[in-house]
Formats: sequence, C-alpha cells, structure tokens
Amino acid sequence: MIKQIRTGILILMVTTLAGGFELLLAQTSISDSREGNFYQQGVSLFNQNKYAAARKSFEAYLKADPSGSNVADALYFQAFCGLSLQHADAEGLFERFLTEYPNHPRALTGYYEVGNFYYRQENYGKAAEFYAKAKPERLPTAERPEFYFHWGFSLFTLKKFEEALPHFNLVKKSDGEYKAPAYYYAGYIYFQLKQYDDALTDLRLAGESDGYETIVPELVAATLYRKNDFKELISYTKPYLTGTKEAKNVDQIALYAAEAYYEQKDYAKALPYYEQYMKPMRKKPVAPVLFRISYSYMKAKQPAKAIENFKYVALEKDEIGQAASYYLGDLYIMEGNKSFAVSAYQQAADSEYDENVKERAMFKLAQVHMDLGNYEQAIPVLEKYMREYPQSSDKGDAQDMIAEAYVNSSNYDRALAYFEKVGLGSQRIKKAYQKAAFLNATQLFNSGKFYESVQMFDNSLRYPLDPELEIDAWFWKGEAFSTGKKYEDAIGSYTMALQKGRRSNSLTVHKANYGIGYALFNLNRYPEAANYFKAYVNNRRPDNNRDAEVRLADCLYAQKKYDEALTFYQQAGSNGFKERDYLLYQRGVILGFQNRKEDAKRELDQVTKAFPNSRYADDATFQSAQLDFEAGDYARAKAGFTSVISKYPNSGFIPYALVRRASSSYNLKEYPASANDYKKVLEEYPQHTLANSALLGLQEVLALMGKSNEVDQYIALYKKANPDDKALESVEYERARNLYFEQKYTEAVNALRAYRVSYPQSINAAEALYYVGESYYRLNQTAPALEAYYQLIGDMQTVSPAKVYQRIGALEYSNKNYPVAIKYWHKLRVSSDSKRDLYTAREGLMESHFAANSLDSSQVYAERILGDDKVAFNAQNKAGTYMGKIAFERNQYGAALDEFLAVVNAAKDINAAESQYYVGLIQYRQKEYKRSLETLFGLNKSYAVYENWLGKSFLLIADNYLALNELFQAKATLESVITNSPIPELKEAARAKLKEVDKRETEAVTQKDTDQSPIKKDSTSQKRN
Repeated sequence: MIKQIRTGILILMVTTLAGGFELLLAQTSISDSREGNFYQQGVSLFNQNKYAAARKSFEAYLKADPSGSNVADALYFQAFCGLSLQHADAEGLFERFLTEYPNHPRALTGYYEVGNFYYRQENYGKAAEFYAKAKPERLPTAERPEFYFHWGFSLFTLKKFEEALPHFNLVKKSDGEYKAPAYYYAGYIYFQLKQYDDALTDLRLAGESDGYETIVPELVAATLYRKNDFKELISYTKPYLTGTKEAKNVDQIALYAAEAYYEQKDYAKALPYYEQYMKPMRKKPVAPVLFRISYSYMKAKQPAKAIENFKYVALEKDEIGQAASYYLGDLYIMEGNKSFAVSAYQQAADSEYDENVKERAMFKLAQVHMDLGNYEQAIPVLEKYMREYPQSSDKGDAQDMIAEAYVNSSNYDRALAYFEKVGLGSQRIKKAYQKAAFLNATQLFNSGKFYESVQMFDNSLRYPLDPELEIDAWFWKGEAFSTGKKYEDAIGSYTMALQKGRRSNSLTVHKANYGIGYALFNLNRYPEAANYFKAYVNNRRPDNNRDAEVRLADCLYAQKKYDEALTFYQQAGSNGFKERDYLLYQRGVILGFQNRKEDAKRELDQVTKAFPNSRYADDATFQSAQLDFEAGDYARAKAGFTSVISKYPNSGFIPYALVRRASSSYNLKEYPASANDYKKVLEEYPQHTLANSALLGLQEVLALMGKSNEVDQYIALYKKANPDDKALESVEYERARNLYFEQKYTEAVNALRAYRVSYPQSINAAEALYYVGESYYRLNQTAPALEAYYQLIGDMQTVSPAKVYQRIGALEYSNKNYPVAIKYWHKLRVSSDSKRDLYTAREGLMESHFAANSLDSSQVYAERILGDDKVAFNAQNKAGTYMGKIAFERNQYGAALDEFLAVVNAAKDINAAESQYYVGLIQYRQKEYKRSLETLFGLNKSYAVYENWLGKSFLLIADNYLALNELFQAKATLESVITNSPIPELKEAARAKLKEVDKRETEAVTQKDTDQSPIKKDSTSQKRN
C-alpha cells in the first residue's frame, strides 16, 4: 500500500510541477528579444529534463537581463536544474531565491518542494533536512497531511522512529489517503519501541482501511506474541487461519498461532498450525522453529515425524543442536533402535553447550552401550562420566556398570576398574595404576592396536611415579606412532624418553636415538637423522641394531657426503650387516658418482659374484656395463649388457640392455649385431617406451648396411603394436588442455610443457604453448606468461593473433610498460576482424595512453568508443568514466563532474562505482567534506561488491574525517580497512594514514594540555549544576 501511495505521491508531484511550469509559461510574456529566447529555450529544455542545457540557458538569461520580468522564475529554475544535476551550488541558489523573493508563489513552499525533490529521489536524509526547514503553516491545510507524512516517512526510513512518530500522529488526526498509512507506520514504530498497547490500537485502526486490512494481521499477531498475550493471539488469528478473513502471509500468521499454543504447552493444537506454516516452504524452517515443531511431534507421541525433523536440527553446532541430538536418542530408544540412539547420545555428549544435557546424554550413552553388550565402548564413557561428574546422583549406578563392563570385557586392564572404583588418592594406587595401564598398553601394541596403545600409554603417564616405567612408556608410545607412520608424533615421544632418561644408561634410552633417527629418515630429514644414528652407533653396545650404520650411510649418501657414506657402508659390512649385497651395490653407485670407474665396477661385479641371486644383481650388472658404455669401452659394455640379457631373462632391464647393447655394437661398427638387438626390442617389446628409439636406431643401422627396405616390416610391426600412437598424442593433449579448463593451472603448465617436449612437431604444439601462457596468466605469473606469448608470435598459424596481442597488451599494461602495451594494442586494432576485438583494442589504447599521461590520445579513443552506438553498454560507461578522469587530470572539475554523474545515473557497474568515487574526490578537493562523505557513503551502499573502490572510498572517507578534525572516526575507519580489506595495498595505505592520525591525536592532546589554565582546580570544590 505504501508503495502505491508513494507512487501516487510521485505522480501527483510530477503532475503538479509540470502543470505549474506550463501555467507559469503560459502566464509569462515571452518577448522576441534574445533574452526572452534564452528564457523560453531554458523552460523548453527543462520540460524535456535536459537540466544541464536548461541551466546554461537560464544563466544566460540572468546575465543578459538581470532585471527582466522572468528573473525570479529563471533563478528558481536555475536552482532546480542544479539540484537535479547534484551541483554543489544548487542549495545555495535556492537559499538566494528564497531570500530575494520571499513573497514569490514558489518561495512560500520552496523548502517543501526541495524536500519533495529529494523525497522523489529517495534521498530521505536530505528530504528530512529540508522538510525541517519548511513552514507547514504556509501550506494549504489540505496539503499538510502529505507534508507531515513525507517528513515522517523520511525519518522512518532513516530509522529515526521516535522523531518520525509525532509526524505520523499528526497525520492520524486528518482525513484522506495518508491517514491509514500513518496509523500503520505509527503502529509499527510503537511495535519497535515495545509500546505494544499503542501499537495494537494504531494497527487495528489501520486495518479498517481497504488497503491495509490484509497487511495488518501479521503485525498484529507479532505484537500479541511479543506481548505474551497468547490467548488473544489465538483468538485473533483464528478467522484468518480458517479462511473466514483474508490476510497476506497467512503462513507467518499460522506460525504465531502455533507458537502461542506451544508456549501454553498445548503441543497437539500447535502442530496443525506448524504444518500450515511449513506447507508452502521449499526448505526446512530455521533451527529454533524446527526444534519446537519436532518437540511438539515428540510430545504428541508422533516419534517418526519428530525424528525426521530433529535430524535436521541436530546438525546445528549449538545448544539447540545438542538438545535435538539428546531427544533423538530418546526417540530412537522409544522406537527400539538402540544403535541409532548411540550416535545421537554420542553427539549430545560430545557437545559443550549445555552441561546438563551433556551429563544426561553421557550416562544414557553408557547405558545403551551396556544394553547392546558394547562393554569396551562403555568403559571409556563411564570413566569420563565419573571423572567429569563425581557428584552425580547416578555415580553409584555408573560404578556398578563399569565394574560389570570390565568383568565381561575379557580385557587385561580389569584391574584398573578397581583402582577407578576406589579412587586414586594414594601414591600406592597411583603407582599400581601406572603399571597396569602400561602393561595394558603393551598388550594393545602387541596386538597391533597402535592408536589405542598410545592412549593407554598416556594413561600410564598420568602418574609417572616409576621413572623407568615412564621412560619405557614414552619410548613405546614413540614405537606405536612410528609403526603407524606418524613420524612427527613419534619424534616427540622418543624425545621425551631421551629427556626423561638423560641420566640413565638404559637400553630404552639408547634405542630412542635409533627411533628418532629412523623417524627423521622416513621424513627425508637426513642431516638430523644422521646425528641420531651417529649417537646410536657411537654408543657401541653389543646388541646394537646394525641397520643404524646402514641408515646412517644412506643419510650421508642422500647428502652427497660420499666418502663418509662409503666408510659406514664398509663399517656395517665389517660388523656383520646381513644384506651385504645392498652395501656393495650402494658403494658401487657412489664410486661411479666419484668417477672411480674401476673401483665402482669391482663393487658392482662383486654383487653378482658373491650374491648371484640378489635382488640387486641385475641392477648391479647393468650399472657396471653402463659405466663401461659411458667410458666409451663399448666391447666391455657389450659383454656386460649381454650378461644382463642372458643371466636375468625376467629382469625389467632387458629392453634397456638390448638397446644399450645395440648402441655398443653400432659404435663397434658391428652393424648386423646392432640391427638384431633393435629388431629383438621391436619383436619382443613393441609397446615398450624404448620401441620408438629402437625403430629409429634400426632405420639408421640398416641404411648403413644398405638394407633400408628391411625397415618397412618393423615399421609395420611397430604400428601394429601401437595403432593409436597419434590418438595417444591427442589424448595427452586433451588431458593437458582439460587441466587448464578445470582451472588446475599449475598442473596444466607441467602437462602442456611435457606435451610440447614429447610432440614438438605436433599441429597442437603452438596451441599448447598458448594455453601455457593462459595458465600462467590465470596464476598471475606475468613474466612466464609473457615469455610464452612472445614465443608464439613467430608461430601463430593455429592460434588467433588477436588473442596473443590482447594478452601481451594487457600484461605489459599491468607491468606499467605502456609504450609496449600501446604497440600491441595497435597490432590488435589493425588485425582485428571482429567488433569485440576492435573495442578491446580501443579500450586498451584508451587506458594505456591515459596511464602514460597522453591525455589527448586517450580522449581520441574514448570518444571513438562513445561514438559507436553498437558497442556494449558497459563499454560506453567505461569510456565515459575515462572522459571524466581526463577532465579531472586537467583540473576541469565541472566537466569531470558532468561526465561522472552521467555514468552514475546510467549504470550500476564498476564504472559507476569508480565515477562516484571521483565525484567524492572532487568534492573533497573542493573542501565540500560533508557532501563528499554523503557521496562516499552512497558508494559503499550501492557498490560494496567492488572491493577496490569500496576500500578506496573508506580511505577517502578517513581523509574527509581528518579534514573535519574527526580523529576518532578517521581512526576507526582506517582500522576497519586494515582489518577487513582483502587488498594488501589498501591495508598498507590505511596503515600509513593511521600514522598521521596518531600524530594528530598526539598533537591534539599536547595542545589541549598547553591550553589549560595554570590555576589548579580542585574538582571537589566545583559546584555541580
């Protein structure tokens, strides 16, 4: 209804104003003079809403004929145009008009009309300001209700309810279209002020009007609910819920009725209305309401429906969710579903929101476990229950249950039941508890329950009375973590064993060094691991684990400390390490790295001689032959590769050995032998990764032998074995490209680069490089992106040049390399074959020239965009914004404001946000700080989604506050930016400004201190008024 009234008001105002202007025009004698033409032209333009042009005409008239007969009207129109254009001087012009022509017909209602203007613009703050200046007694009596309603509604919209209320109360005394709305809004205000009786009176009077009889019932019901007048609420809502009377939002009214019955504990009667409330809903109600619905079903003995709804509420992580979980447990018990009850009670018992619910849920959880025979699960629940609720009235029952659980659990720690039952007050019992818990933990460990053993070791550690047992518990806890591959946790436990046993020479402490070393080794932290292995090895005990020396050597090998590694591999062998083949192999590899070929071969050959069945034998033979191959000793290399092939026919090295032997034969010019090995690879391993290399090698050898024609059958053999070779390339490319489309850009770069390496001649190679650039672009990695795009310039047969030029232009622009950016924007402009590319080029040139301070060139491209009526709407907004920025940079603030305001009025996009920011900036520079604040607050309200301009606006708001010496507001604004802005640059700018505020604060305090009177005043002597 209010929307209709407001619409009617606007139509009425527009009609009145338009009619007034036409009447005024009709009553005005327009001469044929030039001055008269100015005035007539101004009125004509005004009636066409061309306010900027109209204002210029009126100003020309006033300048040409300052004493003319239409001066007062022209001045009024000039002020109204300025107001429509948000010109800074508009209000001043109105003040001048009202001052110079106080008896003019327009002057009698001037402030009122200005207020109405802002009211139509929905600028209720300004509207209220001017309504406050108006003199309603000058208005005709019939118009005063509208005036007071507009004033009240403006204040109402600003949430100044107590100020708005008297105005609505005045309107209530009148007759006409505003009376019912006034009662409605007054009633709403009384509701907000918790004056429920007054609210009910006014709302019911509003409801007597045809426009409000269906709107009021919901608010009346809400008021009765707030008033706790449930009986009256039920009576009042009944006709609307039964359909006897019509109302809007009947489902909400049904909710109030249901809640009234709920408060009266009449759950059965509440349910039909809850169901009526839920019927039109696509989703479940909010958790508190759904809880009460579920509870009503439960009380009404409808467990299935209660469970169905409680399940949703139980998902909430709050007090309501905890209570819902508890009731779910009870309902599942009622339904005989004890297994489900366990989960429900468990969730309620694990929540900390309501301690009473937690206690009851925990006890019931233990009971259900006992009923189900879950004794092992009941034990920890009962232990926790007795620990957390020692004064519970159910303590005796809990002790009986835990005793029963231990008796029936066949658990080693049954003895602990006694200790828990009698309490752990004495040192003797605590020491016994420590040992029992430790033994229980070791039993769990030995049965492979490592996680549980850790928990029980912790129980043992609760009472660390026996030092050796404490050390053992820490050590075995570390062993449990290490076995479970939780190496970080293992290190922590082993370290505690070392710390607790620093004065002990026990075997456990000694083993802790090995344990830490092994955990670090598995975390690839080789330097740290080496230190602990050395500590273990250097403590020469006869029962040492020789694996420590080998792992120490491995750590040194990983650090490329080859000489030390060789020493420890040798030492491990001397001390009887059983896997000598591994030691020889590792030594051979290291010696090879050190270019000690003969020594390396000796160690590697020893692997095969001494351990012919070693799992390292084929590897060692191949590595030995490889050393000969790399040294150019092809004859020995060939013999070595032959050994691999003949001795280890099932080895994975066979195809590699064949290819290497073929290469060796080739270098020995034994071409037939070389050809035979290549053929064998193709015949026996046609799908191996080396098959392609073998084919190429065979082709070369046969050519040297003059038998090139023989290669055809092997090409056919290869193709037969790899029929999808090209398809494989396509699959690889699609996979790599799909990673880009799935926005996995880092993975896409790696896959696309690997593809280009594998298929450098592929038709897709250039496009793959383009997607490499695109991936880097999406990752905001400018340098490698540009490298890819520039590399593409020489090969763009399968890639659109426009795309490449566009990306280079954009990235060089972001690098602030504007001349290069301009170069590539021109390339895009020349090569563009679409309207979109042409616009993009012009946009890039406009932006780049502007950034390079070439304002004239920037303006050329902005005007071209604006002159193209087929370009996208937001493109014109952007161009308009740049036209404003260009004028701004030239200090042409008037022209800039016209451009910026045109964008703001035409759009609600990022360009409008930027334009409104500049409007605020211009106002700030012109020292119109309050107007600037209003503009920026409007930006924050309308364009909060654009975080950059939102943050900048807050910085400018802080500048305005500083200019107004509002230091507290400035500081709070800047701190808000620092806390909430996601943009680092804005945070840094805010911190810099905050330093200025802090400095100003210090200066203000210092100044205040120096201004104080030197006469000391005793506060106790001052009179209180």
